Amino acid sequence: RNRLTDLGCQAALWMGRGGLIPLHGLRLAAVLSSAAAACSTRSPAFAMSSMSLSSEILTTHPRQTAPSAAALRWTGPPGVRVVLGSKSFTRKLLLGELGVPFECISPDIDEKAIRDPDPAVLVMKLAHAKADALLAHLSLVPGETEGETLLLTSDQVVVFEGEIREKPESEEEARTFIRGYGRSPCRTVGAIVVTNLATGKCCSASDTASIHFSLIPEEVIEAIVAEGTCLSCAGGLMVEDPKVQPYLERIEGGMDSVMGLGKETTLGLLNDA
Repeated sequence: RNRLTDLGCQAALWMGRGGLIPLHGLRLAAVLSSAAAACSTRSPAFAMSSMSLSSEILTTHPRQTAPSAAALRWTGPPGVRVVLGSKSFTRKLLLGELGVPFECISPDIDEKAIRDPDPAVLVMKLAHAKADALLAHLSLVPGETEGETLLLTSDQVVVFEGEIREKPESEEEARTFIRGYGRSPCRTVGAIVVTNLATGKCCSASDTASIHFSLIPEEVIEAIVAEGTCLSCAGGLMVEDPKVQPYLERIEGGMDSVMGLGKETTLGLLNDA
């Protein structure tokens, strides 16, 4: 799971499965092949550099207040296919740890065109927009496809001192973001949406956690910024990064929620859909 060749969206895997939905198998296989090529050119999996190659990436944390979700596994009915509408390395990692067999396609939307001052409303709008974009891209209509396929989309922002923070737009903004986290806690606000393409049923939920840091030294901030990963994640900080572990005091909630896909919430939505 930590090999770079396993992190991207792989056309061979999708083609071998014959497409996502039997009714549209050949056409979808071609669409997925081109989507895989696009996905492999710009994916957070490759931005993670040395961190993606580490032997262990924490998805639960000894200083989290939520019970560990490490033992949770999906026991969905056989034959159900799950499509992850994301190219996020951490979401792939978390879904894989749940034992969910999945394929992935990255939605192409202009996230800046969707705005809302309420972070919970904003991420829910974005998660639904990603689902709509993928359905349109694949020319699928929920309730009019054969076979049971679940489409999972999500989004997340960081809220710090009342301000919504998305991906930093520059290295200097990333420094400003990270520098502030030792001053007061930040909060991740996420939304997860699961759409059943066979029935049209759509289930959604919010997923939040708060993170408390001590002051992060300037040399650590510079090392994080130099690595570049901070520019591809909400709030400019990956809590699972080993460089920040000495300064992480407490997570109110779960590490998996901070990483963008709370396992317990995700399992509940997959089962409900």
